[in-house]
Amino acid sequence: MKNKNQTSRIILTLALGVILAAGLTAQSNSQVDSKKQGKFVAVASDSDKAVYSIDGINWTTATLPDEAGWQSVCYGNGKFVAVASDNNKAAYSVDGINWKETELLDDESWVSVCYGNGKFVAVASDSDKAVYSIDGIKWTVATLPHETNWSSVCYGNGKFVTVASESNKAAYSADGIKWTAATLPEEAEWFSICYGNRKFVAVASDNNKAAYSADGIKWTVATLPHEGLWDSVCCSNEKFVAVAYDSNKAVYSTDGIKWTAATLPHEADWSSACYGNGKFVAITHNNNKAAYSANGIRWTAAKLPNEAAWKSLCYGGD
Repeated sequence: MKNKNQTSRIILTLALGVILAAGLTAQSNSQVDSKKQGKFVAVASDSDKAVYSIDGINWTTATLPDEAGWQSVCYGNGKFVAVASDNNKAAYSVDGINWKETELLDDESWVSVCYGNGKFVAVASDSDKAVYSIDGIKWTVATLPHETNWSSVCYGNGKFVTVASESNKAAYSADGIKWTAATLPEEAEWFSICYGNRKFVAVASDNNKAAYSADGIKWTVATLPHEGLWDSVCCSNEKFVAVAYDSNKAVYSTDGIKWTAATLPHEADWSSACYGNGKFVAITHNNNKAAYSANGIRWTAAKLPNEAAWKSLCYGGD
């Protein structure tokens, strides 16, 4: 009987060990999967703050390598990359949680970064400088056609396209290295550009103007339903959405030409919007307000963990 009891205890101990090991493995896999999941990531200017979210609703704080004027974040080639203004700082992260610092080659007001055609490309305001990188770590300088207030860059239809505020200037490049000048339909505070649904679309931060282009070269003006400080435009596969600073205004369009008004949950300084994981998400500058929407029409309020000068938002990592 003693031998039988000892045998039973051994079997029970082994079984418990197997269960415990399986639980730990599952927990470890869950943590790994969490890091591998697609995420919304936002960065804040004049701080070292970042946040991330799987669903655009529940957010967690992360820390950037240094306090800086973080202006823009994007995802590509397995990395999130952020750039800062008034210095040569950049940062990269494979999961949006743990960040490492790197350097751009020149101290400039780096305002926008995007990914396409195997490269990260960033542009600077009040400059003729651009930079490009294969890996988001080592960067090379390129030259834009004009020294002006470049404000936003995106990739689509085989080319990078950038627009400038306080002007009618744009530029395009197939490789992010050699750039050619283009002209927007009129002078305005062109502040944000995106690509989707076979069009580039840009919005202005001082009126009710938008512009669209199939190739990033020839542009046509469009009219938004309201005048506003339209600071950000993004696109899903089927819809463009723009949000306005110092308001509760949003607009949406299926073609980038005809736009319809929508209402955000709060009147606030909406600074950036993006699409991912089946929803549009928007963040605000100088507080902790955020919002999300499945269709860009009906919006629901959310909260970020910290009040900060949230500047830019992207989605990636699927």
